[in-house]
Amino acid sequence: MVSKVDIDSRSLDSMEVEEVRKLINQSDFFSIQIEDRLNQNQPDQFHYILSIKFRGKSKTINCGEPNLPESCQPLIHYLIKKSRK
Repeated sequence: MVSKVDIDSRSLDSMEVEEVRKLINQSDFFSIQIEDRLNQNQPDQFHYILSIKFRGKSKTINCGEPNLPESCQPLIHYLIKKSRK
């Protein structure tokens, strides 16, 4: 199963924009360094491709669930929730 969500901050109300900014800042997304190695012992794990353009910066991370930094969990949960609407 694949879930995809594209969020353009211009389509959000001011409270949602502030929430997304907070989640991006708290995750320290633009400083994250990920070495992703597929874990063959866990075939049912989630895999994330997360691309963010924010304040003139752009970055994509591509990693399996075990390698996703703890700081990104709230951001991922927010995006999953948005993808289900």
